Amino acid sequence: MLTDFPSKKPYNPGGYNAFQFIPYYNVEAYPMIANSQVLVPLELSPGAAWLTGYATMETLSYDEAPQRDEAGPYYTLTVSGFVPGDTQGLIDLVHQMQSQRFIVLVHDSLGKQRLVGTPRAPLDFAAAFGSGKMRADQKGFNITFSGVSTFPSPVYEVV
Repeated sequence: MLTDFPSKKPYNPGGYNAFQFIPYYNVEAYPMIANSQVLVPLELSPGAAWLTGYATMETLSYDEAPQRDEAGPYYTLTVSGFVPGDTQGLIDLVHQMQSQRFIVLVHDSLGKQRLVGTPRAPLDFAAAFGSGKMRADQKGFNITFSGVSTFPSPVYEVV
């Protein structure tokens, strides 16, 4: 049923400030969703845990673009940010991640979380390295988790 738009929040800062990720095959069960909200926690495989990501402050974003084709609506999902550095450990990690697919949990500065990707529609990972040209530039990776979904990424506010 259609309703009026909700009233505007007095404070609604943009961007995200943290993210976690997990290979999609480490998810035992994806939760039920109602009204764009996850109802119960994501169930992880025994021994699996969320991994903590890092992105430079004010570079982490989440975009959800609606599309339509002959089968109906779908969404293009993109989590992106900048990871500084070019250590051997970081290079090895992003290289390993590019051959896997993930589910991502993004956190905003107000504590709101969005669950991006599912076991049936996981996100691909890509990392493009850039050295910059000047001393003031930072070396690092522009990272992207991207995929498509038949529904918007739900709010994840479960305990």
